[in-house]
Amino acid sequence: MIIKPRTIPRTLLQYQALEHRIPADHPKMPLIQENIRKGLAGYKGECALDYPLSFLPEKKYSILHDVRLQVDGHFFQIDSILLSEMFILLIDAKYMAGKLYFDVRFNQLIQTVDGEEKAYSDPLLQKRYHEEQFNKWLIKNKLPAAPILSLVVVSNSYTIIQTASENRDLHQNVIHHEYLPFKIKEFEEKLTKPFLTEKERRKLGQQLIKQHTTPDYPILEKLQISQSELLKGVYCPNCGRLPMKRDYGKWTCPYCQHINKDAHVLSLKDYELLIGPTITNREMQDFLRCPSESICKKLLRNMELQSMGENKGRVYVLPQNEIVFL
Repeated sequence: MIIKPRTIPRTLLQYQALEHRIPADHPKMPLIQENIRKGLAGYKGECALDYPLSFLPEKKYSILHDVRLQVDGHFFQIDSILLSEMFILLIDAKYMAGKLYFDVRFNQLIQTVDGEEKAYSDPLLQKRYHEEQFNKWLIKNKLPAAPILSLVVVSNSYTIIQTASENRDLHQNVIHHEYLPFKIKEFEEKLTKPFLTEKERRKLGQQLIKQHTTPDYPILEKLQISQSELLKGVYCPNCGRLPMKRDYGKWTCPYCQHINKDAHVLSLKDYELLIGPTITNREMQDFLRCPSESICKKLLRNMELQSMGENKGRVYVLPQNEIVFL
């Protein structure tokens, strides 16, 4: 049973929002587009786990996706966690093409695509780190000691996995995603002694959800982009250009003639992702290039947002719901 669904990473949404809020010739555009490419590949790899995990009996497992925890002042994030009464399984998904060579001597991963080699940090080291950190987290929260297992799951079916001949146990730690249900069955056959009751398993799942934290990534600050560099206005959800014009209670795109009543909602999501979670009427007028204070006031009222303060000092809280810019 999935108790924490998978969501699109917030940092990916921020990069996607920034992509259509800066000029195409901006010097940071190549970096932004590369981070979007990597983010989409990572998310695609995580989503590829959904199908093999769907074969697991719902009553035996609690499944959590994208869990970020803190212990001893350090954060660590796990793509997927499976809780059973017999063991806890931590999964690190990798969506990488070509050939992957696990160099255990120098603790690195070497990817070869079209004859070009790239080196990455060793997923097996990260696997050990996650096991240790998760065990510390259990102790810190006074939870039962548990058999903690972990796997690196390569979610691209066409990827070739290689290693040195002396590293004969790599297949115990790294698998293709199609084999995941069978690998879990192997764990079930080896670990038959329960360490959790069903009630304790549910409680552990809720504790993980409660302590999960969304990363706070001030993207403009990290990339050293000022707010003044952002393109303003309501962007068209049909052709992606901006700004749209407000006429007769609707937004109209002057380029493709698309008409949309709620296009401002997507642009306010840009504001929340790039600038901050709260906005005033005046800030909304400026960012959306909205023609009047009264129009903004009506739009904000119709969105039924939480607010603080009175009159011109009123601040509205923008929702952090998931919107995909694709």
